[in-house]
Amino acid sequence: MKADAVFEGGGARGIAFIGAIQAMEEENVKWERLAGTSAGALIAALLASGYKSHEIMERVSKIEFSKFRGKTILNRIPVFGALLELMINLGIYKNDYLESWVDSLLSEKGIETFADLPEGKLKIIASDISNGQMLILPDDLGRYRMSPADLKVSTAVMMSASIPFSIGQLYGNQNNVINPIFWMAGYLVTSQYGYLTRRNPSSQRLDFIL
Repeated sequence: MKADAVFEGGGARGIAFIGAIQAMEEENVKWERLAGTSAGALIAALLASGYKSHEIMERVSKIEFSKFRGKTILNRIPVFGALLELMINLGIYKNDYLESWVDSLLSEKGIETFADLPEGKLKIIASDISNGQMLILPDDLGRYRMSPADLKVSTAVMMSASIPFSIGQLYGNQNNVINPIFWMAGYLVTSQYGYLTRRNPSSQRLDFIL
């Protein structure tokens, strides 16, 4: 059976998706189009790049979860460090570990940017809090004068999986000026992405919710 899948966010609980995916694989489900936010974005990206449930479980079992809360030198200053980090970088923690980890996994499958995937295969949700807009990546890259080849899938996953106060920036071209765009977790708009995988007569749509 062919199926489209939408994966909700859920932090570390997203590991539970792996069991559901395994059950679908046992029923010979073939993934057509995938979408996700936060932890669901990670799962969707790995499936879109060709990973199977047992491969995802093997990789996830080796994750150092403590590194997801990337502390900087300022973070190590008692009491005031976090405040200084927030004032200077508009985020208390970095999420570089997640991005580099996802990037290494996708590279094993020959995937780097959205241009390396079939068109429409993967949609990742994030929030552009600079402009107060929901982002559907890679569809909305045109707003920033970017193309699918300009954005790494791993970067989109990091954007979608950022938690409040772990906020980064994506440089985009708006009105011919390169400006930082600040973003945060896509879980804010989980309820909105049902339309991302509009029904295809040749496939079913499955929603994975935690």
